[in-house]
Amino acid sequence: MALIIGLVLLLGGGCASMDAESPRCGGERMKPGDACVGSGSYAGYEDKKDEAGQAAYWLLRLGGVLALVGATAMAAGPIADKVQTRRHRARSTSRAQRPSTRPTSPPAAALTAQEIMALIDGVAPPAPNPAPAAPRRAMASPPPEPASRDQLAQEINDVRFPIVHLEAGYDQNDVDALLARVRRTLEGRGANIGLPLIQAATFRTAGHRQPGYDRRAVDAFLKSLESSLGNSQPRR
Repeated sequence: MALIIGLVLLLGGGCASMDAESPRCGGERMKPGDACVGSGSYAGYEDKKDEAGQAAYWLLRLGGVLALVGATAMAAGPIADKVQTRRHRARSTSRAQRPSTRPTSPPAAALTAQEIMALIDGVAPPAPNPAPAAPRRAMASPPPEPASRDQLAQEINDVRFPIVHLEAGYDQNDVDALLARVRRTLEGRGANIGLPLIQAATFRTAGHRQPGYDRRAVDAFLKSLESSLGNSQPRR
């Protein structure tokens, strides 16, 4: 594309050079002393020569640069393709000559004299006695430590239940009120009825088209909380 534009500009520069030698006015050649009068403009013979000379200068310069760039790109294209092809072939050859990193099978163990005689007689060689495996010690994992009352209170404070709209969910106020009472009990600000309160808890269903807490999420959390409260009770 640069080569084509450069050639067009060179052609225009050549025409402008001819006009610099003999300027034209309205398609007719001018003579020394003539004047070219247009709509609101006046240019003499020398003025028209100067205008044509400047136009020829810039058109020839710009057209020459673009033509040179286009020709260089056309000449360098095949060379770049050859270099890329050689690089690709060199990489393929290097990969083919690279030694394989696959693990080799270990050499077969030498047969004993008894095994060789057994093979000659057509009898299966005796199987070697396997080495007794070392007994493994059973590592008993330590039982998990029960969560503290402060940790359970913080867990209740941080829990967020999913909200359901198209199915019946638990009334949010009922669930929040129960968890608030249990949290106060764990923080020592209420009677110690946290576990019985959870075991006897019932919730109303959210009203029609009202958002409620997902039942499965609430039941799972209360079951986990009930288990944690049972483990955290002091032993008598």
